[in-house]
Amino acid sequence: MLKKLTLLLAGCAMLCFAPLAQAQEEFSQEIYEGCKTDGYSVNEDIKMDCWDIALQDYLMDKMDWEDINFYTLGFDLGESRPGIKSKKVVVFQRHRAYVIDLQEYLVSDNGEIAVKESGTYKVVRATDPEFAHDFHVSDKGSTMERLAQIPESGVPTSAKRVKGPQYKYQLIRMNRGEAAYVNENVKQFDRTYRSGYDVTVFDKDGDVVTSMIVDDGVHNIYRCDELGWHHIYSDEPVG
Repeated sequence: MLKKLTLLLAGCAMLCFAPLAQAQEEFSQEIYEGCKTDGYSVNEDIKMDCWDIALQDYLMDKMDWEDINFYTLGFDLGESRPGIKSKKVVVFQRHRAYVIDLQEYLVSDNGEIAVKESGTYKVVRATDPEFAHDFHVSDKGSTMERLAQIPESGVPTSAKRVKGPQYKYQLIRMNRGEAAYVNENVKQFDRTYRSGYDVTVFDKDGDVVTSMIVDDGVHNIYRCDELGWHHIYSDEPVG
């Protein structure tokens, strides 16, 4: 009985550390250490750029991880493919002092996403103009800069700064189920909603200055209150 229990525990240990062992075989120790020291959660406001946002949206439909982290390997700003800017990102989970389940992705601003398998990149989402249209303005910094330029938003100009002295902001990514819910409600304005942010601006005392829902690129701004949904801004024609 003791021998069987010992074998069972050993088998469990191998299963638990299999992702880590796989990561060590496929990635260098330098990358492994980089993930530990410079990796960042998808929930962080400052480090998530437009390539990260695109990858996050894709992964949210494919993974059931509660903790998704990114580590930037580098950029290709058109050197290998003229006119296409790409970013190499390692996706991983944290487990105590370890990083596990490492996987490398190549994210391009034409909407394409590829995963690295056996040394080559396999396209898992093809080029799509729908995803490429607002690619470079989908990150949180660009969203706040755009909102600060639109009077109807009610966003104070200084709120676009990440560490402004008077205002702070919170942007919650809206995709999957949240985006589908918004889409159902904005159909009354002859609009569709694929992804964007739930934006809240706070003053220095933590009180809410304004809040709204915006799409990527801030082509439309919506508010929802006890009276229902309101379409307060658009730079797009109806229809």
